[in-house]
Amino acid sequence: MKGEPSEHEIQQLQETCRRLHLHSHAVAARLCLLSFHARVAMLAQTGMNLELVYKAWEDLQFLRGWFHADWNPLEHCFLVHLFEPMLDMLQHLKRYHKSEHRMIGCLKQWLRD
Repeated sequence: MKGEPSEHEIQQLQETCRRLHLHSHAVAARLCLLSFHARVAMLAQTGMNLELVYKAWEDLQFLRGWFHADWNPLEHCFLVHLFEPMLDMLQHLKRYHKSEHRMIGCLKQWLRD
């Protein structure tokens, strides 16, 4: 792997984490964070790609659950790592996918929290 990993490489690493039962481990969250950032960046380049929006949304839901888990003392770091890509995703949804009201509403709420 040279430079930024590809989505395929990230998915391979995520699959390895699943096989090793590291779902709640920080390494799984870091990989998901990397995946979310990469997917949101790809949205800026691709425009209307609903499949990519849903994949990024799945990453974000995992990350929100991980950061807000009862056992995790890093809850206060959620927006530190995710504010900018969440804002980018919100702007993308407002521009290309206005019908995704649930995602838009959640993003607005989470960005305010």
